Amino acid sequence: MSPIGMALCGTDRVPVYINNEFTRILGYSPEELKNMCCTELTPAEYVSQEIQLFEQLATDKTLGPYDKEYIKKDGSRINVRIKGISVELDGEQYIWSSVVEIEDLKNAEKATRISEERFALAMEGANDGLWDWDLKTDEVYYSPRWKEILGYQEDELEPTFSTGIDFVHPDDRATVIDKVEQYISGTTDSYNMEFRMRHKLGHWVDILSKATLVADKVSNKPIRLVGTHQDITEKKQAEKCLYEANERHRDLAESMSDWIWEVNADGVYTYCSAKVSSILGYQQDEIIGKRPFDFMLPDEAGRVGTIFSEIVQAQRPFRNLENWNLTKEGQLICLLTSGVPIIGGDGELLGYRGVDADITDQKKAEEELRKQSQAIKYGGEGVMITGTDGSIEYINPAFTEITGYLPDEILGKNPRILKSSAQDPSYYKALWDTISSGSVWRGTLIDKRKDGSFYPAMMTVSPIKDLNEKTTHYVSTHRDMTEHQQLEEQARQSQKLESIGTLVGGIAHDFNNMLAAIEGSLYLARTQLDDHVYVENILNDINKLTSRSADMVKQLLTYARKGKVSMRPLILNALMEDAFKLANKMIPENIEHICDTCNEHLIINADATQIQQVLMNLAANALHAVAGVENPKITCGTSYFKANENFMQKHSHSQSGEFARISVRDNGCGIKKDHMDKITEPFFTTKGVGEGTGLGLSMVYGVVKMHNGTLEVESEKGKGTVFHIYIPLSKSLEMRESETSEANVPIAGNKETILLVDDENDLLITSAQVLESLNYRVLQATNGEEALQIFEDEQDSISLVFTDIIMPKISGFDLMEQIWLKSKNTPALFASGYDAMGHEIPKEKEQQAIIISKPYSPLEVSFHIRDLLN
Repeated sequence: MSPIGMALCGTDRVPVYINNEFTRILGYSPEELKNMCCTELTPAEYVSQEIQLFEQLATDKTLGPYDKEYIKKDGSRINVRIKGISVELDGEQYIWSSVVEIEDLKNAEKATRISEERFALAMEGANDGLWDWDLKTDEVYYSPRWKEILGYQEDELEPTFSTGIDFVHPDDRATVIDKVEQYISGTTDSYNMEFRMRHKLGHWVDILSKATLVADKVSNKPIRLVGTHQDITEKKQAEKCLYEANERHRDLAESMSDWIWEVNADGVYTYCSAKVSSILGYQQDEIIGKRPFDFMLPDEAGRVGTIFSEIVQAQRPFRNLENWNLTKEGQLICLLTSGVPIIGGDGELLGYRGVDADITDQKKAEEELRKQSQAIKYGGEGVMITGTDGSIEYINPAFTEITGYLPDEILGKNPRILKSSAQDPSYYKALWDTISSGSVWRGTLIDKRKDGSFYPAMMTVSPIKDLNEKTTHYVSTHRDMTEHQQLEEQARQSQKLESIGTLVGGIAHDFNNMLAAIEGSLYLARTQLDDHVYVENILNDINKLTSRSADMVKQLLTYARKGKVSMRPLILNALMEDAFKLANKMIPENIEHICDTCNEHLIINADATQIQQVLMNLAANALHAVAGVENPKITCGTSYFKANENFMQKHSHSQSGEFARISVRDNGCGIKKDHMDKITEPFFTTKGVGEGTGLGLSMVYGVVKMHNGTLEVESEKGKGTVFHIYIPLSKSLEMRESETSEANVPIAGNKETILLVDDENDLLITSAQVLESLNYRVLQATNGEEALQIFEDEQDSISLVFTDIIMPKISGFDLMEQIWLKSKNTPALFASGYDAMGHEIPKEKEQQAIIISKPYSPLEVSFHIRDLLN
């Protein structure tokens, strides 16, 4: 009885079964068709395609749908659509196919689609949940809306009848089951009832359930029960509140801050609340009978009219339609309009009912917000906004300019993409702890650009909170401090020069003393040349004096060094003793000065130059403080300090509990109480004009902060001052003391050839003689160009290059770069008469090059050459 033509064919494509519709389509009788092959019904031009499709069916098992033409019995052609499938019956392969006239199929598809759309719209409009119970398998289809009514997701419920029954209220369950059984058995002829079901959250939902029984067409036995669930909880509550709502409606409408209105199908106002007078300036009777567009400028009326026409055509509700209106006084205001259609009993549109809110102030605020947004977007500081999970949601162009990252390269990523290795993990933990507690974090850190380069940044990170004070985002501002640090470094160098000026007198005094001692020793040696023991003792004294002179120069060069901060593990006591020797040069002999270091092995992660500068600045301040004091005294010392709870609370930024404490004490004039809060401010000074820059203690404070340390000051007017600096002890880095050789004699060579390069002729000759005395063959060059020529001629025999760094035309480093291009494994010993710390060996050459400072001893040189050659 199917309205679709059907045929069952053997593999020879001859039908063994056909239905009535198939014979009707082709005009043949069943007997005639059972003796015909399918290709006989196909026009000649499509036969090869037909055979190919049937052969493909053997592999794919399915065929079509595809369109073709059949030849009817009367010779006419008919367009049909065919679908086929390969099936097995009683061990034999068959092809089961369906044939429909395309026009009829299209009509059927259209009707089905309309029906399905109507059903879907009806279900959507009714907002009902659908259930379909298969009485044979006990499987039940519960629609998403059915589950949503009870608060469940799509995959949370088992598709069984008992699942639904289990949600029914215990008091209603027996009645529901009885009603279902009566309806299925035919005792009752309808199923329509109300009961309660348990929501996932635990409360009860009122349900209106309707169902229809679907019976088998042949046996007429029930096979499915299909029904709907409608959540009528609100309906029941609404019915209960309807009377009260009607009573309150008008009072509520009149008291609202928004304007409530109704228009008819022609868009003419039939009602408006009294609030319209405070919004538009018109009385209610001046509005009734007018249209909304009567209160708009022509262009705005045209724009809004076009939008509203589409809404009315679709008879749909609308929300938040912005429109500009003229008040009675002629001022423009912005209204936010929302409305719903009023539909009559027969479905005709009667009009619209809605509300207008005056959002003029909001629009002004939005404009202000737009200006602020533009200010952020085009401001000079980098701005980054992240979610609470750390993902980056916004950056401004300045951020891109600073970091090099474009928005599509960084949005969605974590700010750790900027993280450099310059900060300890505890630094970032302190940052996160601060902002996650709802506080603002401010500080400096070293970040990494897209190209891998580091840059100093001043950063502020602030939480963004909602109305409930819950943090929703974080906003951070970045300022590239590169230029600032350069200025700061210039100021620091200026401060150093100020201290060096003070040092000059003391250093000159010591140098003159040592030169006088050396000159006297040389005179005595010349008078006793025959007494070898005496001369050797004199020469040992001269050697000690030159070593002391070299140490003094090295300390001064280290202190005056200009360059990047080099944080590394240092033994504090040794560092303090060296710094104290330098500071001594600026303290007159009439002032008692003591270096009191503790016995503990204190290791800190620090920059030696900056710690030296801190001590020099504090010593200079102490020197000024004790001027005019009877029995002046300055004491520098170190000690181990374990922080207690009060210290940690007072200095909450401190992460470590163990510190190395540096103290500089004087018995001078002391500091006034009203000056205590200002002493670390830049350019604040109590000294006279020309006596100081006011940068000393500011520098000290900056260095201490950079070392994650803390500065405390104790002072009493007329009794003196003590500065305490607390620097965290290093735990993650171990300090290895320098290895010293027990040997007192140089290590001789094995006749290896050394290329010696120095532009100082006297030093070149002396150094060559020393190396030759150590059993080396020496080739001498007075400049880089000469050295390159010698290397070109003697490359195969040269074992090591010993070169000065600072030379005219070609420096020692440039020389070795060219030599390494010719012989990449040649070792190099560099010598510098300046601060050796100012030079760096290329990373890839660190295993085959060493830098030493002038003056160097034959013993030192012999050890380094041997290390490099080995």
